[in-house]
Amino acid sequence: MWGFYAAICSVLDKARICQKCRKKQVVAAKDRNKTVTCKYCGEDIPPPRK
Repeated sequence: MWGFYAAICSVLDKARICQKCRKKQVVAAKDRNKTVTCKYCGEDIPPPRK
């Protein structure tokens, strides 16, 4: 059961929503703690706060 929960959390942690265009995109695991650029509108998306 723990493995299933950990898999769900890792997938949800990778998804980000752009504040400008409101589209969801999945970020690579290596870029999880970095600011990425939205592939739809070009706006910078900061990493989620914990």
